[in-house]
Amino acid sequence: MNYYHITNFTNVPNISKEGLKGNGEGEIFVFDTDDHHLLSYASEYQLGLADFGLFKIHSSGITGKVERDNVGELTARHQFIIHQELIESRYIEFIGMKKSIFGSDPQKLLQYYLQMINKMSRG
Repeated sequence: MNYYHITNFTNVPNISKEGLKGNGEGEIFVFDTDDHHLLSYASEYQLGLADFGLFKIHSSGITGKVERDNVGELTARHQFIIHQELIESRYIEFIGMKKSIFGSDPQKLLQYYLQMINKMSRG
């Protein structure tokens, strides 16, 4: 399974060159989907980024434990933590710069929120 990582655009050159580094606790936060709506939500409302860089992490580069992230957002079932100090650059692929589809528009966010609740209630 491949995972996806979103980041501030200023981090893109370093990640592309040096790989994806874990935080001080050796954690790398990822998603199991590249769904633009879901990543836009997380980018804008968790990270405060209207624009974000998107990386694909190839499973062959994952050597650490992968577990669900313990978050309460609607995107929780798609959020994971990879316990690993570094995923080398040869295992990551820069997908591109993305723009949040919400653009800090509360109406768009509400519409997405209601759609997600509807999906979750159906199973």
